[in-house]
This record gives sequence, C-alpha cells and structure tokens, in this order.
Amino acid sequence: MRSLVLHYHRSDHLYLDWDLWLWPSSPQSHPGRGYVFLRQDEYGVTFQIQVAAAVSQVGFVYRRGGDNWTQKDLAQDRFILLSGQVTEVWTAAGHLQVFRSYEQARQFIFPEVMKAYLDAPNRITMTISPTASRDFLHEYFWVTDLMNSDHWKCNPVTSSSDDRPIDSLQLLLPDFVDVTHPHVVSGAVAKDTAIVPRNVLDQPAFRYSANDLGCLCNATASHFRLWAPTAKTVTLHIADENQASVKTTPMLIDANGTWAVTLDGDWHEFHYRYQLEIHQSITFAVDPYTKGLSPDRTWGIIIDSARAQPPDWESDHGILMHHATDAIIYETHLRDYSAHRTSGTAHPGRYLQFLKHGLRTTDGLTCGIDHLQELGITHVQFLPITEFGRYEESTQNEYNWGYDPRFYLVPEGRYATTRNGIARIVEAKLMVQALHHHGIGVIMDVVFNHAFHPTASTFHKIVPEYYFRTRDDGSFSNGTGVGNELASERPMVRKFITDALLYWLTEYHVDGFRLDLMALIGKSAMIEIAAALRAVRPDVLLYGEPWAAGDSSMVGDTLFDKGVQRGTGIAVFNDHLRDALLGPVFDRNTPGYVGGNFGTIDAVKRGVVGSVAYNGQTGDFASEPIETINYVSCHDNLTLWDRIQINDPWETERTRIAMDRLTQAIILVSQGIPFLQSGEEFLRTKHGKENTYLAGDFVNAIDWHRKSEYFPVFSYYKGLIQLRREHPAFRMPTAQQVNDHLEFLALPPPLLGWILKDHANDDAWKHILVAINPTHTVVHVALPDGIWIVVAENDRAGTSPLGFVEKLTEVAPLSCTILYQ
Repeated sequence: MRSLVLHYHRSDHLYLDWDLWLWPSSPQSHPGRGYVFLRQDEYGVTFQIQVAAAVSQVGFVYRRGGDNWTQKDLAQDRFILLSGQVTEVWTAAGHLQVFRSYEQARQFIFPEVMKAYLDAPNRITMTISPTASRDFLHEYFWVTDLMNSDHWKCNPVTSSSDDRPIDSLQLLLPDFVDVTHPHVVSGAVAKDTAIVPRNVLDQPAFRYSANDLGCLCNATASHFRLWAPTAKTVTLHIADENQASVKTTPMLIDANGTWAVTLDGDWHEFHYRYQLEIHQSITFAVDPYTKGLSPDRTWGIIIDSARAQPPDWESDHGILMHHATDAIIYETHLRDYSAHRTSGTAHPGRYLQFLKHGLRTTDGLTCGIDHLQELGITHVQFLPITEFGRYEESTQNEYNWGYDPRFYLVPEGRYATTRNGIARIVEAKLMVQALHHHGIGVIMDVVFNHAFHPTASTFHKIVPEYYFRTRDDGSFSNGTGVGNELASERPMVRKFITDALLYWLTEYHVDGFRLDLMALIGKSAMIEIAAALRAVRPDVLLYGEPWAAGDSSMVGDTLFDKGVQRGTGIAVFNDHLRDALLGPVFDRNTPGYVGGNFGTIDAVKRGVVGSVAYNGQTGDFASEPIETINYVSCHDNLTLWDRIQINDPWETERTRIAMDRLTQAIILVSQGIPFLQSGEEFLRTKHGKENTYLAGDFVNAIDWHRKSEYFPVFSYYKGLIQLRREHPAFRMPTAQQVNDHLEFLALPPPLLGWILKDHANDDAWKHILVAINPTHTVVHVALPDGIWIVVAENDRAGTSPLGFVEKLTEVAPLSCTILYQ
C-alpha cells in the first residue's frame, strides 16, 4: 500500500461540514469513497489515505454535506500523481493548484510580504502573496532602520478598489529614508523583509552628470570615481599584475551618490577593484567603467589612454559618410573570418588578422583585409568584441558569438595575442586603424539589452537590483529571452550606455553601432543616446534590431519597435523585405518572391523604395530611406545559400545560384542601406544549421576555398557593389528624392521594374532602368525611347557596358537586368 497525506486550507476556517471524496484514476479508474479529516493545525485540516500500490494517480473533490453533496469547493476535479511510498501535498479551497511543499503553499495562500522596494524617498512598494485577503489592508506594518533602530508605523494603501485579491501595496512614510541604511518591513502576520532601494535612485539627488566616472589616469595621478549611492563605505584596492596587494585606501562620499579618491603617482597598468559595504554585507566588485581587465576578470586595470595606443593613432580618423545610405555593411564574426585553414592569415581569430596586406587563400585568391577591399564594401560590422562571458578567457578554443556581455568598455581578451595588460586595447585599435587605412569603416555590434548572469554582475554587486528591470515581486523582466534586461529608462543606466558608446566612438575611433534587441533600449533612451553621439560625430551610423525576444516590463518609455524609429534617423532591420524575398524566416515551408510566391510582390516594392511613403500611398515603417537596413541573412537563422537549398532542394545548383544572385541583386539596388553576411559572396553555408552561437569553427568558420569554387558569384556581388558605390541614384537619402526620381514600370506581374530618372541624387547617368524576372522563363521588357546601355544581366554586373539595346530588352530567368542612358 501507499500513503497519501493531503492538507486542506479554507480561508473561513470552517471545516466541520467538509470532507474529501477521492478515487483511483490511473492506470485505471475505480469508484471513489469519502474520507473525514484526522486533525487540524495552523494550516488547516489533514487527511491520510491508504492507496493500493498499483495506483499511480488519484482524483479528488472537497465536498460539503457528506454523501448529500450539497456543495463542492471547486467545480473542477483535481488530481495527484503519486510517487514513492508516501506522497504529501497541500491544497486550498477554491484553488486548482496542488503544492508539494508547505512553504510553497503558505506563500501562495497566506498574506505575506514577498518583496519590498523603496521607489521614492518616502514610499515603499510591497508585493504580497498572490491570494492575500483584502483584510490585509487593515493590518499595520513597521518599517525599521537597522542602523539606528528608528521605526515607523504605516498603514498600507492600494490602487485597487474592487473585491479581487490584491498583490501589491504601498506604504507612505512620514520621513525620508537613508538609502545607505538597511531597512526591513514587518507586519502582524508578515515576516521581516529587506527593503531594496530601486526607483528612489532615479531622484535628482542621485543623478551624476559629469564625465569622470571610472578611472582617469596619467603619469602623475589617477582619479577614481564610482557611483554607489547605497554603499555605507567604499574602499579602493590596488594590486600589481600578479594581484598582490600594493595599496588600500578608503574613498570619500561625494556628489550625487558617488565615491571618489585621487592617488598621486604613476599607476598605469596596476590592477584595481572596490570593496563595498552595502546594507550590512561586504562585497568586492570590478569597476563597471574599467577600461582594462585581468585575464580572470576579477580586477580592472588602470589605463593611461595615451600609453595604450598604436603608433600614429592620433592621425587615424573614421570613414566619413555623407549619408547613411552610402554605406554597404558587411557583417562578420572576428573569429569566423579567419579560423578556417584556408584563410591564409598568421593570426587566425585575432584582431591582428587585418594588419597584413597581400594575404592569399590556399587557392591563391585574396583574403583578409584585401578581400574586403576587393569586394568593395564600405563598412565591417563585427559581432560583439566587448568582453563577454560564458567561458573564461583562458579557454581559447571555446566558441561564442559574444552576446553575453560582462564588461562593456573592454575589448575581448581571447581575440588578442595575450590577455595580459594593454595588449587587447592596442591590438583592437591596430585593427581599426588598418581597416580605416584601407578605406573601410568599423561598426560594433553592442549588447546593452542585458548582462551575463545579472546577480553575479558587477552592476548588481555595486548597486543591487538597480541596473536591471525587476517586477514588483523581485523577478527579472525577460524581454531578451535570456533572463534579464538592463533598465535603460533609469537615468544612471542610460548614462552608462551613453558613456560606453561615446568611449568607443572617441577612444577607438569606431564609425557606428548595431544595437542588439534595440527595441528594449526604448524610444526616449535611443533618441537621447543618438543626440549625444551625433554631437561628437554627426555621421555616426546607428541601427539595430527593432524587436524584443519576450515580454518586457519596461515602464516610462516606449519599446523602440519598427516604425517607432520614424523621424529619428536611426535605422532598423527590414525583416519585411527579407521575408518577402525568401519567405518567413521561421517558416521553411513558405517561399518568397524569388522562390515563386509572387503574392509578396507588393512587399518587395515597398522594400525597393526604402520602406517610405511612396506615390501618395501609406508607406511601410520608415520616414526616410536612411532608416531601413535591407538584408536577407545575418548571423542569426539560416545563411542565404542554406535557405535557398532548403526551400528548393529539387532545383539544380545552377538554378539555386541564379536565385541567390537575384535575391542579393534586389537588396543591392533597393533604396536604403544594404547589409551582407560575410561569406554570402561565395555562397556561405553553415550546413543547414540556424542558431550557431555555440556551434564552433566547423560550422561557423568561413571556408575560403568556396571563393575559388564560386568565383563567378563573388564577381557578380562585386560588380553590383561597384555599381551601387559609383552611382548615387541607388542610394537616395530622402523620401522626397525617391518619390521624385523612382518610377515603377507597368510590367505584368510577377515581373518588377523601375526607372531611376532625371539624374537621381545627382547621378551622372540620366536614367537607370532595373528589370526583375523571378520566373523560370526568358521575358522581354519594353524600353522607353532611345538607346540603352546594359551594365548588368544574367550572371554579370558592374559599370562597364555589356551591350546596347533599344525598344526591347531580354531578361533571363531568375535575373536582374540593369541599363542606363
């Protein structure tokens, strides 16, 4: 036999007329019987039943009136899976849940303070157990200062006026609370609960606006400043490169919740960290503003920027863009680009791979920085190169994309030749310098939507729970899908993000930023950040993902979704055009325009005009073409070639290559900012795998042999890029220009064609005609009067004439023809 112990709670505490009806329900159902309770305790009453060993599940109902069944406490039947010799559960009247522990049941049933936040100088927000009675409103609470035993008696208030259970209360205090003192809230039926300063830290008294947070070092002194408004004491620890203690000095409380100290002398490359006393706990933390790190990430490094530069760094400058639409962005992972044995570099997976000119693949073709120059792209966007988590830096062979940031102002050490000292800083700058020297801009993929392991992060150690979005019950908001979000609506979090981006812009001379899950940064934050960056560099490229990965608890701001960016000049990824061309990214069974689903032609046309309002019709999501990033593949999901192979496995390779060319041609001749994934130019494959962030080099590394294997594809991409770069008609920066100079041809669907007319955007060519044929047969397109010069057809593209036609032009299957006058 098995034993079942079943506890039952009623909020009215009236059990006399109630009993239990229980029956075996699995593996076979049998008739039930009634049971009376054996005893009563502080929780309620307890039933103890013997069940046959073969029974694996029982059903039960609490009933009133015994066999007369005058009332059931819940309409639905409830069930219990039995395990072991004894199964013990806790239940409550009116609730379907069956709890396996007393603590779990008590928290759910009894009115109890689960979390308390100080959200204003004299206001506490409390979350109470989910089924708390409204009688809880009539209880009183004590708020106690554990430093000096001051305490206040408070009556709770709620904004809810109906009879439903309440889950949150507020306490209004007669006096302001000192955020550096530990406080608890307690009540007649509630245990002591620590009060955590949260939104109170957004008050003006705690907003520090100067630009000297972190460590500022030169040859004669180092100045340290840390924002830690809830700390009672802060001590600075200095160590040598072996982490042996050199100096310990207390810091002094200063303006707006900051702590500061200045050390005379030359401390360049010494290690430092902080010891903080916060609410009776001692913790050690690395400065979030640190610019260097020890290999084990437990110490920051004091950096004199003037001594962490390559030769001639002062003369380096970014790549000037007159308009964002002048950019052609090439996304790559720093390790992917050179990890394959065919890459030809002496520094695979390192910053230094871009320094050497004249590198060749094992097949004798250009690679490295020369390949980028040969292809003709204007900017390289690197997947995150700021210091990221998951693996220790000593585990060199562990692969990671880098979307789990730990420190935001420090280059990742595993990409340097040594992780010690300033090598990572100098070598990252050498990479930027080399790319700039070859006329290529550098864009950083940055991750300010979340942090790696929030409770272990330096943010949490220095100001607990402030930097992360938390619900009132203390749980982390998870709009990122990885467990936490940075609270960019809070002033000092927003300042940190802005300071970090300005640091990379000025100290590392980068040319722009791609923001991961940018929607979670929020509209007002993005506008403020953009203004700060443009004040330093007006042509900085800013774009990102206009979506979240889950539900966010953001308050006080608007998610920076696609369409919300209108009028900001910040660009967003155009998944509308991507899905129109290839089919929905998460639906492999539905093709797009290039795969024969011609019903998406209107969505393609909206992409062609840069997603702006066109010809008096409501536009897509952009106010200007500079706000759309046109792409068909990136590091996420399938590569372009893999998607085509999966969508059209029955087609010949020749046909699939034509589909690839046509897809990318539409991207490169559309208005907006084109974006390519590295290796697409020679049909990169990840062997059909999508989310490859931990998949390693075998899947992710770019196989440079494919450049020789598919060299005609590379030449076609190169020709289209040359055409776009030399002819500004393809990159009009304003919606007005698009409306004035782009005119669609009256072609029978699914054919698509348009003219860029009247020297669009001051183009040297008067008229440019683009004709798209997504069918598998040759078509003929009537031309306006005059002789037209062909510069792209079938598998060839560029700026050199390929022929002369008039009246009619032939467009090959699955191809793009481009002509001009």
